[in-house]
Amino acid sequence: MAAKPTVAPQAETDRMACALVAGWLAEGWVIRPQSPDYHEDYLIEPVEGGELTGLKFFAQQKGNRTLKVKDGVVMQQVKIKHLLYYAEKEQLPVFLFSVDVGVKTGYFVFLQEGIDNHHDLGTLKKSPDSKLSVAVPVKNVIADSGMLVAEVRRSLAYMKRKYPGSVQDAIAQDLRRMSELDPRWNLTLDVIGGSKVYTASPKEDVSFSIQMQIEGVHSAL
Repeated sequence: MAAKPTVAPQAETDRMACALVAGWLAEGWVIRPQSPDYHEDYLIEPVEGGELTGLKFFAQQKGNRTLKVKDGVVMQQVKIKHLLYYAEKEQLPVFLFSVDVGVKTGYFVFLQEGIDNHHDLGTLKKSPDSKLSVAVPVKNVIADSGMLVAEVRRSLAYMKRKYPGSVQDAIAQDLRRMSELDPRWNLTLDVIGGSKVYTASPKEDVSFSIQMQIEGVHSAL
C-alpha cells in the first residue's frame, strides 16, 4: 500500500489559490490573512487614493483544480456549520471566493444574503456537520476590482439593515452628524409621527437668517 503524500494535492491547490487571490488583489486592496483561520480566511479592505476606506469584509476561500460552469454559476461546497455562523453571528459581510487554479480564475458571492433569502436555518441546523453546495455566479470575477468594490458596498448596506443597532445609537449618530454642520447649537432630536423633529438652542449669541416661501412668494428675514 502506497504511503500518503507528505504534501496533499488539496494543500497544493489551496496554496495556488492563495497566490492567485493575492495577485488579483495586489493593487488597491489590503488583505489580512486570519490566524487561526476559523470560518474565515481573510479580512479584506479596499484602498482609495492611497487611504484605507473602512469597507471591510471577510472572505472564505475555496481552491479547486477545476470548476464546472452550468447556467452561469459554479457550485461550491461549504460546511453548513460555517454558513450558520455567518447567518447568525457574523456582523461583517462574508464573501465566498471560489478559485479555479486550472484556468486561473475565481468568482465571488456575498454569503449572508443568499443564506437569508434561500435557506431555512432550522433545516440547516439538523445537519450542521454536512456540506451545502453554494451557487457562485461566474459574472462575479474576483479580479474585477470595480465590481468587487461595488458588491462590498452593497453587502455592507445589507448588513447594516440586518443589524441596525439601537434607536438610541441611531439618534446619537444623527445628532453628531448634524452638530458637525454648525457646532454653535445644542441639538435634540425627537421622532414624531414618523418624522424627525430637531430642536436647536444656541450655545452663544448667534446671528442667522431665515428664508421662507409661501404660496410661491419667496422672502428672507
